[in-house]
Amino acid sequence: MFDLIVTKEVSRFARNTLDSICFTRELLSSGVAVYFQNDNINTLDEDSELRLTIMSSMAQDESRKISNRVRFGHQQAIKKGTVLGTNNMYGYIKKDGKLMIDETQADFVRELFEMYATGKFSMKQMEKHFYQKGIRNSKGKMLSHSTMSNIIRNPKYKGYYAGNKVRITDLFTKKQKFLPEEEWVMYKDETGETVPAIVSEELWDKANEVLYMRSQDVITAQHKTVHQNLLTGKLLCAHCGMPYYRKDAVSKGGEKISKWVCSGKIKNGASSCPSRAIYESEIKPIIEDIFKSGQQHIEKLSACVLKLVSEVLDTNENKDELNRLNQELITRQKMKAKLLQYNADGRMDDSEFIRMTADCDNEIKDIEKKINALNKTSKNE
Repeated sequence: MFDLIVTKEVSRFARNTLDSICFTRELLSSGVAVYFQNDNINTLDEDSELRLTIMSSMAQDESRKISNRVRFGHQQAIKKGTVLGTNNMYGYIKKDGKLMIDETQADFVRELFEMYATGKFSMKQMEKHFYQKGIRNSKGKMLSHSTMSNIIRNPKYKGYYAGNKVRITDLFTKKQKFLPEEEWVMYKDETGETVPAIVSEELWDKANEVLYMRSQDVITAQHKTVHQNLLTGKLLCAHCGMPYYRKDAVSKGGEKISKWVCSGKIKNGASSCPSRAIYESEIKPIIEDIFKSGQQHIEKLSACVLKLVSEVLDTNENKDELNRLNQELITRQKMKAKLLQYNADGRMDDSEFIRMTADCDNEIKDIEKKINALNKTSKNE
């Protein structure tokens, strides 16, 4: 559709030398030329790629310098205690690098912390609570779980300055890396002039303690399932391979209906997967039939389970120690027999024979005691 692309200069065309060369080559292969006005480069010219490489390298280096200057400016601003970032924090208005409390939203923030710190309210309950009170996000919708979690985690609400949270890892793609908390620049703003506190430090700590405990509970229970969702993680879509999610609904007659729907279809839309919803009332009889059909093989299944249990017991950690002790017992018994042979042949006097035999007997008793204890432990296991 195009014969020529006119660009002001190389730095406006691509972020780096590699992109400039790749894109101009790709365009030329389709018969499209690129003309850079300020640099007077036309990719149809024979020497255009050489000149483009030089100019792109200069543009890339300039981009690097600008990025370094911006980074240096950020670091200096952090040292001075200037609050960076956009003005989109609930409860605050940012002006001249300082935060001021916005009383129209501050009450909501305080109530959020107070409710959550009690440990009596879930995020879902608070979402509904604040929605009913008329509190919305920037799109006019219900506050999300993550938004409220981020508010609770943010140390600014207890009057702490927090900077150096993010670092740009790629100059050209502007890819960011969120730094661990120990690398942040964070301190309490004692004066309250830069970051005034909306909630007390004690309330903030209490709310975050509840948040931490609940997040640990989620991690612990990640691979577990409650009784009512017994099929979670066990139903997979035959079309796209995604797991099925349970959705509860109420029929016209007021009866609770549970159905399972492909999560891929929920996420990507109805047209993404031809699968159908499966009602729980349909699944349960099928599962029941499967269990009933297996009853005729109960003896075989029991034998298999017992075999597996036996293998587990045989590989318990006491086995190696038992083998060692039994070998030691045999050695001591052989030694005792040899002492008797030496005494009978006259190569050992009676007093030496009695002393050494008594030592062997004590060692044998000690070994047998250890073997009995380990056997008892293995039996219990």
